[in-house]
Amino acid sequence: MRLIGFDTETALIVPGLLAPPVTCLSYADEAKNQMGVVGRHDGYRLMRDWLRDPEVKLIAHNAAFDVAVLCAEFPDLLPLFFDAYEAGRVEDTMLREQLLDIANGSFRWELDPLTDEPIRRKSYALGALVPGLNKTEWRTGYAKLRDVPVDKWEQGAVDYAAMDAVAALTLYKRQEQSKNAPLADSAHQARAHLALHLMSVWGMRTDAERVESLERTLEASCEQLAAQLSTTGLVRADGRRNMQAIRDTLANSGITLSYTPTGQIQTGSDALKAAAEVTPELALLVTYAEELKLLTTYVPALRQGVEYPINARYNPLVETGRTSCSKPNLQNLPRGKKDKDGIWHGHAHLVREAFVPRAGNYFVFCDYDSLEVRALGQVLYETVGGTTLKEAYSANPNFDPHTRFAATIMGISEADALAKKKAKDPELANYRQNAKAAVFGYPGGMGPKKMRDYAFKSYGIVMSEGEARALRENYFRWLPEIKVYHDRIARAVEAGPIQIAQLRSDRKRGGVGFSDCANGYFQGLAADGAKKALWEVARGCYVTKTSPLYGCRPVAFIHDEIGIEAPIGQHHEAAVELERVMNEAMAWALPDVPATSSPAVAERWYKGADAVMENGRYVPWRPKK
Repeated sequence: MRLIGFDTETALIVPGLLAPPVTCLSYADEAKNQMGVVGRHDGYRLMRDWLRDPEVKLIAHNAAFDVAVLCAEFPDLLPLFFDAYEAGRVEDTMLREQLLDIANGSFRWELDPLTDEPIRRKSYALGALVPGLNKTEWRTGYAKLRDVPVDKWEQGAVDYAAMDAVAALTLYKRQEQSKNAPLADSAHQARAHLALHLMSVWGMRTDAERVESLERTLEASCEQLAAQLSTTGLVRADGRRNMQAIRDTLANSGITLSYTPTGQIQTGSDALKAAAEVTPELALLVTYAEELKLLTTYVPALRQGVEYPINARYNPLVETGRTSCSKPNLQNLPRGKKDKDGIWHGHAHLVREAFVPRAGNYFVFCDYDSLEVRALGQVLYETVGGTTLKEAYSANPNFDPHTRFAATIMGISEADALAKKKAKDPELANYRQNAKAAVFGYPGGMGPKKMRDYAFKSYGIVMSEGEARALRENYFRWLPEIKVYHDRIARAVEAGPIQIAQLRSDRKRGGVGFSDCANGYFQGLAADGAKKALWEVARGCYVTKTSPLYGCRPVAFIHDEIGIEAPIGQHHEAAVELERVMNEAMAWALPDVPATSSPAVAERWYKGADAVMENGRYVPWRPKK
């Protein structure tokens, strides 16, 4: 393979424009022992020729950014880049460095060469990984050179542009010599990164009327709550919290208290929520804190989306193989909660509903059904020969593990439990919540105390350690192979942390103990399948002209859910294809446990949106008034 390092220089990123105009392309061609800097038009011609050459492998640091800006300027490069990524001919040295560190258990940390102990946080910027890069004032000055021939530039501008391409190629060759090379998963992660970044570049919009209404509602709510709390002494007249009064109230609440290293009573959100169950004034304080965060953190972000696209930033890789998101975190927007009568408490759910598709489009969201449970079934089958979940899903792809386990706890048949679920039986609903906590918590080796805390934090379930222990014993009886799986992992980590290799992708993760190992196999497998699905969806949307997805745009990736904007009139075909592509992609990760997914069409981002069909076609779901 002929290795060519490349980089671009652009105008500055501004809100709403994550792919700014290109000024130049720099390159370092190993085979020709040649480097250079060319203007954008010459750079386009060079890149087009390289992408068409199957013997060229392109190397860049944070490659998705450079690819996106080149394709924004020259759209005909996009299908060529997709083909090159598919063939594994585009490598990202930033992701490769992260994969190497994840493999040796040092992700985001620099290690002492003598003790292997972490000594400082690690930056994955190219300048931090390749010594000697001279970051000059030219870093932010290339917009003014966009229409100036390169031979008219000052030498400093040429030198600065050239060095990143050389540095990326140097770093790639160094990574190839690592004891963890070859990096089996690097091409897969690079594809996912491009799909995520293109989604960020497209961005999401918000509804001006909804944002203004939400802001007014939250301002009034916060003012009212602050006035109520001022009479309790928990909030001062200026709106600040009275921490000593809060600690005193916690101390008198009767709950089990937690303490800081200095001996102070913990006053974090978890402690306050636990006490709120028994102390009305603390319940009021929790609501105030939640409403205030919505007003000060989310409303400004939503307001941006009225003026220009919100370009949320996706981090394509964390230790588990999953992704993260920020500015804002679309993967963890405020959820809100309903009471037993279906009435919303607070206004958190309105944040999500402020997001709307562009004019002439609907949202289509499609999420996998119980993905991590299915991934667990695949892992149990491959590692210890466990067939309980595999057989259940093979017999019925829509199998409901929570209801079956709830039936086991209640001592009734699965058929009776499903009938109770359909009838919205409150007793079954309570047992099913307990089952959910167990099904999602115990596979990772959670003990009774952690389950007690997890059940409350995640599901609002109050249980004692004894009840959590009994739930665990029931879970092991229901899924006996999980005990074999845990015993195998316990033996593997008995002498200390180990390195594991992910099924299918062979991605390595080092420094894992019991819980990370137990969780890591199925969480990582689900993450890999979801990333592959996102890539296939992006191909359909951007470059496959015969696809029903062509012309649609991915807008959100929430771990096991993909959201797109689809033109009205094309939305039904897009929904059907989105479901098909996601299921087929996941079959690569879960060949023995069938994956299913559920699409829904909506006019805004509703958390509870469900499939609605009229005359055999998907139509928008709307909430009941």
